[in-house]
Amino acid sequence: MITVKGCLTDATGEVVLGKAMIEFVAQRSVGEVFAYAGAYEITDENGNYEFTLKAGEYLVYAQVNKRSDVEPLGPCTVLPEMEGEHDIESLLRFSEPVLPETVQQSIVLRDEVREKHNDVSGWHTTVNEKAQAVNEDATQTASDREQTGLDLQKVAEHREAVEQAFEDTGLLAQQVVEHHTVVNQKAQQVSTHHSDVTEKANQVSGNTQTVTQLHSEVESLKEHAQNSASTASSKADIARNWAEKDVDSEVAPDAFSSKHWAVKSATFASSASNSAVGAAQAEHSTENLKNETKGLRDEALQARSEIQVLATYENALWSLIHTTADQAVRQLRFNERLNTLEAL
Repeated sequence: MITVKGCLTDATGEVVLGKAMIEFVAQRSVGEVFAYAGAYEITDENGNYEFTLKAGEYLVYAQVNKRSDVEPLGPCTVLPEMEGEHDIESLLRFSEPVLPETVQQSIVLRDEVREKHNDVSGWHTTVNEKAQAVNEDATQTASDREQTGLDLQKVAEHREAVEQAFEDTGLLAQQVVEHHTVVNQKAQQVSTHHSDVTEKANQVSGNTQTVTQLHSEVESLKEHAQNSASTASSKADIARNWAEKDVDSEVAPDAFSSKHWAVKSATFASSASNSAVGAAQAEHSTENLKNETKGLRDEALQARSEIQVLATYENALWSLIHTTADQAVRQLRFNERLNTLEAL
């Protein structure tokens, strides 16, 4: 049910039609009214009207001209779901007939069927897409299965290679142990040789002190020989002076003859010669000690070089041991992954 409310005017819209008749007549029994049932209303002095109207199909009549009677304006339809206020002009735009309840139910069923059909079409499309996806997954699964077979074959080949590498690693470990034993032996030899070198170095140090002492003695003997040579030269000069004098000349008190000074000069010269020979022998001994010291120093340098070579060799062996241990760890991890793949 709706409320029909508005203002009735002529065609110009400026002249209101007061005390004009308005009538709605039902065309057939449909909606909420029977056929030919009507609704009659007269506008007030200002052309206003307001009355209620049930759902149904109506022919509208109104007095739209003061000089004429009521005229048919046309059909209109008031639907059951319509509510609120409507004027005559808006109602005349609703001319669609009210359908029977069975037809309305059929239309509702038709709409539901269409909706279900659309849902089924959507499901069909979804099923086709899923089927296509399943086919693609099946193709991919077959490809993955083939690739898995190839991967298993590669894993088997890699496993054989790893087993061979593991065997080689065992041999390398054995060689490393053997080399480590040799290194320990060499280290022991180097330690012994180092002890010998240290002992010889101590001997060299002692010999150096001895050489220094002998050198001091040689320098003292050289100085003494020089002093003796100077004294002998002085005495020789005196003897020459005495020798130039007449033999029969009187000798002064505490003065010796030229012969005496000649004998003393010869004695001093012999002593100086012996001192020079001793100095030469001491210098020769010093050279021998220097040569021995140089040989010991060369042996020490050779031992140090051997120690450095052995240290380098030992570092290389330790690096090889670490590399072998890393390979063994990677082998264990690969075996675990391989066992996991085989379990899958």
